[in-house]
Amino acid sequence: MYSFNLSFEELPESLQEQKIDEMIKFDFENNNVNISLSDLTLEELLENERYRESARRNIEMRFPMYF
Repeated sequence: MYSFNLSFEELPESLQEQKIDEMIKFDFENNNVNISLSDLTLEELLENERYRESARRNIEMRFPMYF
């Protein structure tokens, strides 16, 4: 049996950004966006640094299960 530890930060930057975008799109499509940001468009959410950082933290907490 093989095992290894991999953290989200060890992934290439482009893959990290792709996963963050996917999580934000999923949240937007499923109405899981914070109520204070619910009036933003998907494009605005994807550019919102605070929301991106929140998505990053959520992925890091669930990694590698999320992946």
